[in-house]
Amino acid sequence: MTWYQSMKIAIEPILPGLVMGALFTVMLLGLRIRFRGRPIVQRIKRPISIFYGYFFLFLLTVASHMYAPTFFRILNLASVIILTLAVVLAVAVGVFDLFLGHYRRVTVPVIIKDIIILVVYVVIVVIVVGQQGVDVTSIVTTSAVLTAVLGFALQDLLSSIVSGLAIEIERPFKVGDWVKFDNQEGRVLEINWRSTKIETLHLDTVIIPNNVVTRAPVINFSVPTSVHRQKVVVGLPYGVPPNRAKASLMRAVSDVDGILSTPKPYVVVRSFDDFSISYRLYFYIDEFGFRERVEDRVKSRVWYQLSRDGITIPFPIRDVNLRNIDCREEERQKEQMREERLDLLRRVPFLEPLSDQERETLARNLVGRFFGAGELILRQGDEGSSFYIIASGQVDVSIGHAATTMQTVTTLSQYNFFGEMSLMTGERRTANVIAVTDTECYVLDKGAFREIISRTEALVEAIGQRLGTRARQLEKAQTAKEEKVVKPREEVTKTIVSRIRNFFQM
Repeated sequence: MTWYQSMKIAIEPILPGLVMGALFTVMLLGLRIRFRGRPIVQRIKRPISIFYGYFFLFLLTVASHMYAPTFFRILNLASVIILTLAVVLAVAVGVFDLFLGHYRRVTVPVIIKDIIILVVYVVIVVIVVGQQGVDVTSIVTTSAVLTAVLGFALQDLLSSIVSGLAIEIERPFKVGDWVKFDNQEGRVLEINWRSTKIETLHLDTVIIPNNVVTRAPVINFSVPTSVHRQKVVVGLPYGVPPNRAKASLMRAVSDVDGILSTPKPYVVVRSFDDFSISYRLYFYIDEFGFRERVEDRVKSRVWYQLSRDGITIPFPIRDVNLRNIDCREEERQKEQMREERLDLLRRVPFLEPLSDQERETLARNLVGRFFGAGELILRQGDEGSSFYIIASGQVDVSIGHAATTMQTVTTLSQYNFFGEMSLMTGERRTANVIAVTDTECYVLDKGAFREIISRTEALVEAIGQRLGTRARQLEKAQTAKEEKVVKPREEVTKTIVSRIRNFFQM
């Protein structure tokens, strides 16, 4: 018998399997090229690799028929089993990932998918092995005894597998949900046969056996909605009435990025402690993974708002410290503060007509306020009668009522000012002012200015002229691109002077 005849006799019985393997391999390679760069490619790689293994085993089977006939039947049976596995996995990719996942947008749980693949594979292998002349009955009897032995040895593993199946059926959580199991909290990355993987806020991966998950209480922060309530506890002095304290805390969260407007934030009295009244500030978020950042923003805004409202956060003090204060040093600090305020007032053009004594009066009435970076100082359209001078920091002046439509007009820094028209005429705020960095401002309100401006008509005229010039310059800059006609300076000044008289009831 020639070598060619031996080769032909070896290949003929197993040729159909080779043809089937080649056809499936070509189809999978075509799908891999078609869906290059997409997640489905990762699913295609596994059956392709198994087909490559089958081709290698096929060559060994042919060689064994020619040179080692004793191993032919074993290798042939092994190649058929491997070919069956590759075909089943390839069909599973076509059904679950391509047809249902890609085209129908239906996601089949991993465990359910694996159960179907396993059952189909076992059934087909039993049929194929039976056709190869193997006694399937004896294998089933032996495997039953072996299964009983392994069942006792692998109770925990089997318990985790059954628990994983229960999780897929009940679906108390899914991939992407934020959950908490006892002391472990994080976002679900994967649910498989044995365990559930979560990623914590520290970006660590925690692997929890499924039988532990099903026995422990589970908190799902993403179901039924992603809305989650957060709280911040603040202790405030007993001397501050609760209603005033609550109003200040509510102002602090009125414009914090990340807080939902519905449901609305609210404040409750938590307890009366040794050194303070404890308040709970509740607010709602819809991005659980960013809750620490939002809480940081809220706490920062609370500090700035309480500082502006003249409310201090008390803390327990056990030691009594006595120290002598140098009166001359104290006077020097007061004089320095006075000069700083006067210097700020001198830099405001529309206040130039004021006398030194009138500036002294205004300096005593200036109120210092701190604003955190990103905090909204003035909102366009709001009522107001106060005027701001920047002592340090930077602010952006923008136009628009929504964050997506706001357009920055200019950036103001130290010694600049804003809000003068509201102070003098009571008009609504014409722009938004947002702190770019931590900013300290001195604020002057209508009450402090009323006594000064009502003394002489000439002062009203002088201030009106300067405000008219500034208003006309701003209007001219804003309408330059629109080619609109700007009103004459005399007309603008006359209108502003009239509005000042009406506002101050002169």
